Amino acid sequence: MDLIYYDLYGNNALEDYVAAYADFLKSRGERPIACRRAENVEDVLQTADLVSLHPVLGTPETYEEKCDPD
Repeated sequence: MDLIYYDLYGNNALEDYVAAYADFLKSRGERPIACRRAENVEDVLQTADLVSLHPVLGTPETYEEKCDPD
């Protein structure tokens, strides 16, 4: 099972972790898994067999404070 996710910003830590796990699986003769960031939510919904939502709770100002890279 491969992983597809959407976020405003990429998650390099997640992608690196999944890549390391894929290498482990490959070393054991198993099918490796892949992880990629989708361009938008619609891509996730069209591609995924299972969807887990993790919305930001709070006001728009709270979201901007937590997610604004500036």
